[in-house]
Amino acid sequence: MNFHEFIAYQSAGLDDLGTVTLPGHASNITDLADVIMVVINWALGIAGAFAVFAIIYSGLMYITASGDIAKSGSNPEKVTKAKKNLVWAIIGVVVILLSYIIVQWVAKIVTTGQS
Repeated sequence: MNFHEFIAYQSAGLDDLGTVTLPGHASNITDLADVIMVVINWALGIAGAFAVFAIIYSGLMYITASGDIAKSGSNPEKVTKAKKNLVWAIIGVVVILLSYIIVQWVAKIVTTGQS
C-alpha cells in the first residue's frame, strides 16, 4: 500500500491499513501514530536546516558589518542586528533540539507505557 492509498483508507474509515512505505524511511508504517512521527521528524529536520541556514546567514551579516565599521568607523547597527539574529538562530536550534527530545520521549511513553 502506498501513501495515497493509506490516505484513501483513512478518509473512507476503513480499518485495514496495510503497510505504507515512505521514501527515506527505513521501516514500514502500519498505523497513524507512525505516520505522525514521520511527519514530525521531517518537520523538525526541515526546521533544523532553516536554523543552520539562519546561523550561517547571521555569521555572514556579522562579517560584512565588521567591514562596514572598518570603512566608516560608525555603523554598529549592522553588527548589533547580526548579533541579535545569531542569538535568535541559536535559540531556534535549541528549541528544535528540545522539541525533538520531547517528541521522542512522548512517543516512547505512548507506545511502550514507560518513561
